[in-house]
Amino acid sequence: MVLEAEQLKEMATHYSSEVTRLQTLCDTLCRTWEESITCGMCRDPCTHPYLIQECMHMFCLKCLQQWFNKCLCKDLENTPLLAHLKPQRDLPYTAQTLEEFYVAGVAYVGLSYTCPFCHTRVWEKPQEEQALTCVISSLADGLGPAMQADTNDDLNSDVWAGVFPHI
Repeated sequence: MVLEAEQLKEMATHYSSEVTRLQTLCDTLCRTWEESITCGMCRDPCTHPYLIQECMHMFCLKCLQQWFNKCLCKDLENTPLLAHLKPQRDLPYTAQTLEEFYVAGVAYVGLSYTCPFCHTRVWEKPQEEQALTCVISSLADGLGPAMQADTNDDLNSDVWAGVFPHI
């Protein structure tokens, strides 16, 4: 009887330490997962992660679109325009508008998009991390409202239209 009690006590100690080890491992995996899907700008979990090819940094689509639009506005502020265009400077210009100016020979804007994190020059459209998007979509229900995917109709079209010109 004493031997059985000792064995049970040993087993309980062993299983208790094993449960603690597994909880620590689970916590580490959850932290690593959260860090790997966190947008580098807004620090929220990415529901639509996009990767900048030049430096491999990942951001959510909305943050990248806002960042590139800020870069576009900054480029426009530093671009000399012909006199008859100056009153129109405050119009909401896009890369498409600037492309039309360029084709018409009216103005040239050297777009200088950069990574919001490391400021590496961005030449290519960022690409959606499709495998990660699928995993996030699959897990979204279990991860709560913070991970619920946006219902963004623009995701079926060119999400970079108006940002990256076709020149």
